Amino acid sequence: MPKNAKGWDETSTSYRYRIRAPDDFQDGSFRTIELQNTDGIKMVVGKLKKGTGSMVTQSLIFPKEKGWTKKKAQKWVKDHPGVANISKNTGGISMGLEPITKWSREFHFKKADKEKRIVYGEVYVPNEKDSHGQWMTAEEIEKMAHRFMENLRLTQIDKQHDWEPDEGIVVESFIARPGDPDFTPGAWVLGTKVLKEETWQAILKGEITGYSMAGVAELIPEQGEEGVKQDG
Repeated sequence: MPKNAKGWDETSTSYRYRIRAPDDFQDGSFRTIELQNTDGIKMVVGKLKKGTGSMVTQSLIFPKEKGWTKKKAQKWVKDHPGVANISKNTGGISMGLEPITKWSREFHFKKADKEKRIVYGEVYVPNEKDSHGQWMTAEEIEKMAHRFMENLRLTQIDKQHDWEPDEGIVVESFIARPGDPDFTPGAWVLGTKVLKEETWQAILKGEITGYSMAGVAELIPEQGEEGVKQDG
């Protein structure tokens, strides 16, 4: 397959699904992320030459050593249609500090310790639909929060999904319990120590107001108590 073609190609070690042509991207902007709990699938993301500056998916890599065949990989892509349209940080679960707009799911900061430069906010609230009409149960949210900690992603805090995880460190992570005076019961809450002065000042000015989460999810038709099942 020509280098700049879209679609499937094969190497001695993997199958690659090109979603966008490499020449559409800015030089030096590519990053490769391994998606958690996906048998080694890697995602190549980068910044488009004609884009907003957000990282978008360029291709997916399915390693043969993990048991991937072309047929199996094609089925995975078919079952996860949203992956091709990801325009934010991903890789299981990763967190960004971001201004919240009316088009975003509102993960607003609810508390701040100005002396310690720590902000607290809900990452995901159970049984509340997001801007795409998707939602998660308290059980799935708890699993997601635990995986985040198990994978030691405590420094994976970027800003506006620029894929530069140097904005903060997670210093607290918990599931809000009934009776919590600040947070919704069952919500996943993070406390993040902000490292950069520029970012801290943007928070104080109200330019950055909350968390933005991105990840790969399996969408389940709405039936009873099921909503979004996280792969990450």
